[in-house]
Amino acid sequence: MLLAPFLGLSLSALVPFADLGAPAKAHPIPELVPAITRAEVEAHVRWLASDELAGRVTGTPECDRAAAYLADVLRAQGLQPAGDAGTFLQSVPLERTRLKSAPVLAFVGSGAQRTELVHGTDFDVPWTAVAAESLRLVVVRAAADLPAQPDRSVALFVDASTADRKRWLADAGLGAGEGFGAVLSPGSKKAGRPRDPASYTGGMRRAGRAERRAEGSVRVNGDALEQLRGGAVTAIALRVEAEVERVSTANVVGRIPGRAPRDGQERAVVISAHYDHIAHGHAPLKGTDTIYNGADDDASGVAAVLEIAGALPAGELAADVIVLLATGEEFGLLGTEEYLDRPVVPLERTIANLNVEMVGRPDALVGGRGVLWLTGDEHTNLGAILRERDLRVVADPRPDQHFFERSDNYAFVRRGVIGQTFSTYDMHADYHMPSDEADKIDFEHLTECTATGARAVRLVAGGEVELVWAKGKAPISPR
Repeated sequence: MLLAPFLGLSLSALVPFADLGAPAKAHPIPELVPAITRAEVEAHVRWLASDELAGRVTGTPECDRAAAYLADVLRAQGLQPAGDAGTFLQSVPLERTRLKSAPVLAFVGSGAQRTELVHGTDFDVPWTAVAAESLRLVVVRAAADLPAQPDRSVALFVDASTADRKRWLADAGLGAGEGFGAVLSPGSKKAGRPRDPASYTGGMRRAGRAERRAEGSVRVNGDALEQLRGGAVTAIALRVEAEVERVSTANVVGRIPGRAPRDGQERAVVISAHYDHIAHGHAPLKGTDTIYNGADDDASGVAAVLEIAGALPAGELAADVIVLLATGEEFGLLGTEEYLDRPVVPLERTIANLNVEMVGRPDALVGGRGVLWLTGDEHTNLGAILRERDLRVVADPRPDQHFFERSDNYAFVRRGVIGQTFSTYDMHADYHMPSDEADKIDFEHLTECTATGARAVRLVAGGEVELVWAKGKAPISPR
């Protein structure tokens, strides 16, 4: 599930995915049958979440190996390749930030008292190189608190959710805050761990894209966050020395053709999950596990999508089913944005995106094993349709967490396409931690949820139902 993205600067040469040396060696795929089975689900999760793939971090050889495995599975299932040049791989060129030294963030209080903070423990850094010895702090707790004009001598602390921060800045004509010296935002309520500058990747963005972002976008955690909220901080100092290298990764994209449309206009439903995960680049603690395996996030969703794809025969449904296994979700939905720029079926004929994210453990809040919840349930009629047909799908029980806006579905929504995510994430403590291991997955639950997901895809792609936005819930800028 999406980390708040941190974005950054300075360049090396673009290396296409297909030219990263020898082709990525895929793990042997399990014996596949055209049915949803626990054995296949478990085999997919255990390989993707293995230590050998080291967290499937975007732009790494391990991520490439995961992509090669996924492509082999889709090929064995009989899907049509829908990537570049007749392959299952759609290249996603990226720019990746590397730190040249440990970042510095200091709080300055009354009497010029200075408090040095610890990278990783107290704060996370942006994409760009920043050198600001003194920025006056302005605290923003409501849209009305924003300055009328950008000011590079000012650091904004926007004490709000990501969605509110973006909306307030945009509505005030301040873009993404790029005209200020820095934009600080709330991170975790708990302190993190120190990071190792030599291995820490500050962020990624799509190569060659001019993106509007605050130059000094910093998330603040734990006690440091409480200091900001307490009102004693009057200014900050921020220094980040960073460079950017160009890398490439790939989405894995396949197609299950539907019946030939009477009007000759193909239509599609996109089913998706992200196969990348994270590496925090923490300074290692002796004897501790440093691999972020990402079994629930989102090997579980990928396994579900693979099994759904294998259970859908070609030529049966009214719409094509496009399988999108996306890279770069953890850095800001990067792979999905690439797909949306180069879709297999034009977006105006894309019926919906059904995304699957973190379905490996039951959520007691919605009934436990085998029950899915749907993000953005109030935004469309999808949830109501599924419940009318006795599918075990309920509304997202934690709307305050903004999960609707925190996975690949939301990139579709921003382009005017109905997009919603199936999940069962129960707020477990292993989220984005090395403890998100395959042994903690409830494979019976995951298999049941996968079967429910397949029924939902058949309904939406089968022409039996029409999905519509709820009144007042359509995107502000539809396609």
